[in-house]
Amino acid sequence: MATNYTTTERIREILGDDYAKCDNPSLRLNKFGKLDKEDKETRAAELRAVVKCFGEKGRTQRHFAPQVSQMVDVFAELKAKLFVNLTGGLQENSGLCLHPFFGYPYLPGSAVKGGAHHAAWQEWQDEADADKKKAIAKRIAEVFGFPTGEKVLDGFIEAEYPEYKEQIVAGKVIFFAAVPDVPEHPAKLAMDIVTGHHSKYYQGTKDIATDDEDPIPLVILAVDKGCYFCFRLAPCPLPEASATDMEENLKSARTWLSKSMSEWGMGAKTAAGYGWFKDVTEKYLEYQETLRKKQEDQAKAQQDRENEARRAEERKKQKERMDTLSPEERAFEEMCDNYPDTEKLKGGLEYLVSKKCTWSDMEKKAFIRMVSEKFHDYWINTLKPLINAKPRREEQRLKQLAIELDNTDRKLHGKEGRLLK
Repeated sequence: MATNYTTTERIREILGDDYAKCDNPSLRLNKFGKLDKEDKETRAAELRAVVKCFGEKGRTQRHFAPQVSQMVDVFAELKAKLFVNLTGGLQENSGLCLHPFFGYPYLPGSAVKGGAHHAAWQEWQDEADADKKKAIAKRIAEVFGFPTGEKVLDGFIEAEYPEYKEQIVAGKVIFFAAVPDVPEHPAKLAMDIVTGHHSKYYQGTKDIATDDEDPIPLVILAVDKGCYFCFRLAPCPLPEASATDMEENLKSARTWLSKSMSEWGMGAKTAAGYGWFKDVTEKYLEYQETLRKKQEDQAKAQQDRENEARRAEERKKQKERMDTLSPEERAFEEMCDNYPDTEKLKGGLEYLVSKKCTWSDMEKKAFIRMVSEKFHDYWINTLKPLINAKPRREEQRLKQLAIELDNTDRKLHGKEGRLLK
């Protein structure tokens, strides 16, 4: 039998006969392929091509569910291969649920909700205490809606809570699609084999399934174990729901979801050991917090290095500029750098008038010039008026400093040449 292509000749001219230029694994699996029922190698080669397409592009995706109030994220590690949507895809019984645009595997929200619903129903079934059984039934109706789809449970709810009778009630928890949302543990595709032992029986050509038929191994596609999925829950924005009700509904939904994925699994062939998860939310969030602090420390260290490099560059430029100045100008610049504000200036005044002062006349002139220019307003409005005024007790020392400063200016520059006028 000749190989059948699923695309037009024009598309094959663009992408190649083997579709090597297609970089969307969802398209490669569901739209662009080759079919040959008699050649099993063609099927296997097509699935290997999908795995290769997925692996070359890296398909970890941040969660596409919206950020909403009271949102709950559950992180789970896939501990066995996962099959989802096996009956889809071009190759018979080898489909996989891949996002049509981004190509990453996901569990539809309906599958996630169905798994949690089964865990809730099982808890209700196993509960022996009448009051607890009644409370669980009410919570199931709140979380998943009513009718629940389980006739016995629905009859129990109607009998215990007449307000639900002949009513259709929406569930108060939203179950979003689960996606591989952790870059440190990305999703990978893998191939597996399932073997049919009774093909003639299922095809209807044999009335009884006996063990004398030849087993037929079939290559199928799966999500490989080891990746982390994010399961997101959120309260349905209903006006009559109280904050307490929403919190309790989310708490129950989260418990049932965790129990479902770890005890019953998700997807297909869970009875054979596929599709089960381990809830690693606490472990992952602790890791995220440690990672966040580490990144903050690294960012701070990097910022400190950049700041120090910038300061070093500024010092270099300042030094180069200072080297071009005259000694007088250099002394003036240094005074301006050393005394950035009035508090530091007071300390400079104390040093100027003290016996410990070792400044040269040039440095004293530079200091006086700084006061006259940089602190002109402070001199005019605060220091100068104190010279001839009768200051308050707390201003006595400041007046002495102002007088000494004025006298030093007159001594160094003369009465007519003084800077502080």
